[in-house]
Amino acid sequence: MAYANDGNLAALDLSEAQFNILPSYVFDGKSLLASVILPEGLQTIGEYAFRGTGLRKIRIPTTVTSIERYAFSGTPIYQLTIPQNAQLQTIKNNAFRECTLLKTVSFGSNSQLQTIEQYAFYNCTTLESFTMPNTVTYLGNFVLKNCKNLKTLWLSNGLKELLTDAFHTCSALEEVHFPANLEKIAQGC
Repeated sequence: MAYANDGNLAALDLSEAQFNILPSYVFDGKSLLASVILPEGLQTIGEYAFRGTGLRKIRIPTTVTSIERYAFSGTPIYQLTIPQNAQLQTIKNNAFRECTLLKTVSFGSNSQLQTIEQYAFYNCTTLESFTMPNTVTYLGNFVLKNCKNLKTLWLSNGLKELLTDAFHTCSALEEVHFPANLEKIAQGC
């Protein structure tokens, strides 16, 4: 994939593009980039791909199977949409770390998400509600740590263990829905 490295790039429509992998670091630090439309057919969003951009919301194509580490960290994203029938299986560590304006994360029905790695949503301080798809079987350490406005958390029915500090320092937490088959809760949750 090639594009003109214009520091003033504010919007990008890749909907007609044909590629499987959005390369690592491709838009890293492009702070004026506020809008991107990603193509169906994309399978991997590379590490640091949008870190430090001005993205405000993102719809992940149904064909994406992996969001790599730090892919969207430090962006002013406020809305994350994983559509119905999405093939997304893994959200890697720190993928949405310090997205301090992120308020809404929605997973469409028939989600295939299995893994949310450590620190994936760390310090998303305006996140108020988080409902995991029931397909999630692994939730990493510190995954929602320091989400200070998180009030409601619905954990996946597929979880058997909560790892260290999964939602530590979520001081506004009022309601947590634990799965019936949860076997172990680690320290600090």
